[in-house]
Amino acid sequence: MEYPTEESRLPIFAPLYQHIHRRKNDASWKNVPILKMPTDLILYSDIIYETKPELIVEIGTKFGGSALFFRDILDSFGLPDSQVMTIDIKDGVLQGKRDRIQYVIGNSKDADVIAQAKKAAEGKKTMLVIDGNHDRKHVKWDLHNYHSIVTPGQYMVVEDCYIDRGMYGPGFARDWFLERYNGWEKTDRCKKYLVGVTMGGWLLKK
Repeated sequence: MEYPTEESRLPIFAPLYQHIHRRKNDASWKNVPILKMPTDLILYSDIIYETKPELIVEIGTKFGGSALFFRDILDSFGLPDSQVMTIDIKDGVLQGKRDRIQYVIGNSKDADVIAQAKKAAEGKKTMLVIDGNHDRKHVKWDLHNYHSIVTPGQYMVVEDCYIDRGMYGPGFARDWFLERYNGWEKTDRCKKYLVGVTMGGWLLKK
């Protein structure tokens, strides 16, 4: 039996997305909202357990729920020395800042922000989550500027690649990146739970 394609999963994805996100039934972690589908959170947990990153760099903090989720999942898997860096152009974190999460306020395209991420990743197994500005040009810059911090065997996750964004969104930037940069594999990890905002975005560094 073949896995369904991204296109064939959209009829399943759309009503769930409308119910969860558009109707403000978003997932949360410790009462902090996370603008992801529950299937994404389970998949992130699976991957973190499998790859055991020492640093997760997240572009797009929003309310801070996903950064907190990542940190706690690292803790639960016996990785208390692992850290999270989360980047956003503005400070919208709810319920205060947490230890072992580095909150960077600034545009992910700024040289000093890029330098902070690269310094934090030195010598560490690093995973990257791109979930900031979803315009294809901005995502291209994030892919170009940050892909080098990801270590072999770790994932770079480009969120919101689902096909209805077409040539204007992250999916177009993902395809542009894969055509020009060697050593990356677009994986089928997102198919395990069929739907989620990480559909089509799990790139493995070989």
